[in-house]
Amino acid sequence: MSKKWFNAWTDDLYLADDALLIEQIRTKVLTKRGIFARPEEILITLGSQNALYLLGAVLIRPGTQIAMENPGYYAARDIFAMAGANIQAVPVDHEGLDLDQLGSAELVFATPSHQFPTNATLSLERRYRLLAWAENTDALIIEDDYEVETDFSGDATMPMKALDRSSRVIYVGSFSKSLMPGLRLGFVVADSRLIAELRRLRGLMMRHAPSNNQRTVALFLALGHHDAYLSRMKRVYAERWHELSSGLDADFPGWKRQTKFGGSSFWLEGPKGFSASQLAQKALGAGVVIEPGNALFHGGSSNDRFFRMAFSSIPKERIRPGIARLREIAETLV
Repeated sequence: MSKKWFNAWTDDLYLADDALLIEQIRTKVLTKRGIFARPEEILITLGSQNALYLLGAVLIRPGTQIAMENPGYYAARDIFAMAGANIQAVPVDHEGLDLDQLGSAELVFATPSHQFPTNATLSLERRYRLLAWAENTDALIIEDDYEVETDFSGDATMPMKALDRSSRVIYVGSFSKSLMPGLRLGFVVADSRLIAELRRLRGLMMRHAPSNNQRTVALFLALGHHDAYLSRMKRVYAERWHELSSGLDADFPGWKRQTKFGGSSFWLEGPKGFSASQLAQKALGAGVVIEPGNALFHGGSSNDRFFRMAFSSIPKERIRPGIARLREIAETLV
């Protein structure tokens, strides 16, 4: 290690973050997404889940009404419920969150780029409507830009934060998908007053994310390695997406729920009477892993026909044999 970087790797930053990483996020990550932020509007976190925990602790009090996608990210739902929120489950269709069912929400949590788990993209028209609704009702929007780096369709919609003109959107990002989950580095972009509150709370918990990890990622970004890696990753993901998509069309016709080109998974619905939990259990014994969808719905068990299939860590040549094996198992259950 060069002596030049020794202090950056070993110093206690107290409440601060690595200045080089903040600058790289501002200039290399956010600007490509149409977001322009000042350094005091960015906070480094231990991944997006840590960001959501901090936001829940600062923004939510017992009884706070928060609208959340249904199905949606179960960890976010549990974090906000633990903070005392009343969860308002809002259905999702092919255009994303159903804005006609926001009711009296004070907060909205959404994954507009790739809705988790359905992969629906919140339409531009709905994004503007949601921003107008937030301004008219004095509400805030937590935008988790889930899988933004894995959109290889070439027609990605701008994040809501890029369209926000009244500081209503709190933007959550992560390097878990684009680098590695174990790195545990993410960030929040929001009004500087909220960032200051989050920074004080983070200081009570952990001071800051590890300095060595922050500087390593900063250098990885600065030297252009992140952009090169994303380019390669998108090519590989596109190949695997096509392989899984065509395999599902052949072996599970009519089960695939979305056609959005992008992301790292597919969302499927089996026929009436089908149990995704049973399929997952039997498939695991045969070496095929799927994720039952019931835990992703608010209320859970009544939605056992849905499941999620991911491909980010599966070599292309193993996808079709895995689908064929899964079909054989499913045929014994339907």
